[in-house]
Amino acid sequence: YRKTPVFSDEIEYIIFNPWWEVPNSIARVDKLPLFRQDPALVDNMSFQVIDRNGEVLNNSSIDWNAVRPGTFPYRLRQKPGPQNALGEVKIMFPNIHNVYLHDTPTRGLFSNRQRAFSSGCMRTQDPLDLAAWLLEETPDWNKNRIDATIAGGMETRINLARRVPVHVLYFTAVNEEFG
Repeated sequence: YRKTPVFSDEIEYIIFNPWWEVPNSIARVDKLPLFRQDPALVDNMSFQVIDRNGEVLNNSSIDWNAVRPGTFPYRLRQKPGPQNALGEVKIMFPNIHNVYLHDTPTRGLFSNRQRAFSSGCMRTQDPLDLAAWLLEETPDWNKNRIDATIAGGMETRINLARRVPVHVLYFTAVNEEFG
């Protein structure tokens, strides 16, 4: 019910140690029930709660059970780090769907037969290798610099020297063993 759209665009830049700006629909439908159940998850999962004035709120001042999904008054964002849903890198091809490629802290999902766990964006199994390949023509960016940037923990944007076309399509493939 949260399908990745079919479209074409160009990869323009990469962000290492990305913040995750949680889409409102995910905040209301997925995160709010978790926070109602255990408000400590906001801090434990490195989320910030931001009010309509752009102020970061103290999680302990919010009564999550009083917050209604239909009028969710906050913006959520998740700090870079091991809890971040985007992992260590996101690969951007800005588009009207707000869809992109990204890393994941839940790498075990790649070993599952059913792998439709995303909300439109696409988890990438080897995102650092892909990022290194995309940055091959970008001066001064190599595996060592990528590793050092990630180790630094600060969100860092790198524009590609040359944009790379991306086409998001769906094809059904069945392994003969399971056919």
